[in-house]
Amino acid sequence: MHIKRFMVTSALILPALLVVGLLFARPRVTDAAPRGAGIPEIMIHGHDFAFSGPDQIEAGLVAVTLMNDGHEPHQANVARFKDGKTIGDFAAALKQSPAAGLALVDFVGGPNTVDPGASQRVVMRLEAGDYVLLCFVPSADGVPHLAKGMIKPLTVVARASQDAQPEPKADAEAALKDFMVTLPAAIKAGPQT
Repeated sequence: MHIKRFMVTSALILPALLVVGLLFARPRVTDAAPRGAGIPEIMIHGHDFAFSGPDQIEAGLVAVTLMNDGHEPHQANVARFKDGKTIGDFAAALKQSPAAGLALVDFVGGPNTVDPGASQRVVMRLEAGDYVLLCFVPSADGVPHLAKGMIKPLTVVARASQDAQPEPKADAEAALKDFMVTLPAAIKAGPQT
């Protein structure tokens, strides 16, 4: 009886934790900025089931593009390790439970779910530190991609140049509030920030 109750509870907790992770992983950044706007660009490739791309980038504004080269949808949630925590700590904690692993990071944004063959670009401001890219999307078998190896460490180092980076200028703004999204009355066609 106790084992059955534990199995049911565990089966409910893992999906709940993944949903919470997805909610906090939404980008808190501009969705895009004009290309060539003085913002460094990096390309992350999502495969079934791994990421490829740079191991190190400079701090500051950076345009991150996720190109999905796989056969399943993927995302590249960017999470920063809490002070003193490492990818080794994260891997060990995940073996204990998803909650233990997620307690070691703070989500900062990143490209969300991208269909096979498509891409998504976001502009983010990253501070120097150690990060990890994660894909929470589950396969048809219900196993999230991060459990299949879709985890990649990323080091963000101090910028070599002290020149100020230009902030992207928004073409339109959306407001998010308690299960509501307010959009402008009209949005121009074409690429927008």
